[in-house]
Amino acid sequence: MEEKTVEKVESFAEKCERVFSGIEPTYAPRSVLIRAETEVEKFRKDKKHELSNTVLVQAMSLREFETSIAMVSGMSEHLRTLAMQLSQDFQKQYKCDTAGKKSLAELASLNYCRVLDIQKRLTGFLDKDGYGEITVKIMGFFSKELDRAQRHYLTSLQALEIGLQPPLNVSVRTQVANVANQQMVQNQIAKDKAEYGI
Repeated sequence: MEEKTVEKVESFAEKCERVFSGIEPTYAPRSVLIRAETEVEKFRKDKKHELSNTVLVQAMSLREFETSIAMVSGMSEHLRTLAMQLSQDFQKQYKCDTAGKKSLAELASLNYCRVLDIQKRLTGFLDKDGYGEITVKIMGFFSKELDRAQRHYLTSLQALEIGLQPPLNVSVRTQVANVANQQMVQNQIAKDKAEYGI
């Protein structure tokens, strides 16, 4: 390819990124990767250069379903490894091949870790010797949050299960197909016609 053609293609790609992202290409994937690469190169040349955590996290988030960086960023430190491994395991177990399914696997993992985190906090309050009015209110709050987190976890797992079910294929070969409440009436009419010779 000629140099001018390459420049035109790169210019076009940059314009597309600007249009599709709705903002300047600061958050466009290509721009993020270029900034991350520049950061790493600066570090290679000068080991005293302090890497920009923000730039590296943005670059890693482009591969979210492999790195889980966005998922673990708001999570307790002690649960991060579990969440990442659980997300990968869910993706394998439920054969997640699309971004939607992978995000459900990540959501299920996140919700499971939320359950564990809330249980830990609730247990901390249960270990106290005495319970004041505020402690009881806090325990009530955590109990509700625990129920909510468990429901979210179960809902995410059910959504993943639905993705495993084969699609329902129905083939109807008739002029008239009545379904559900009309089916009983149609069956009775057919029986009456057969019985009375109508």
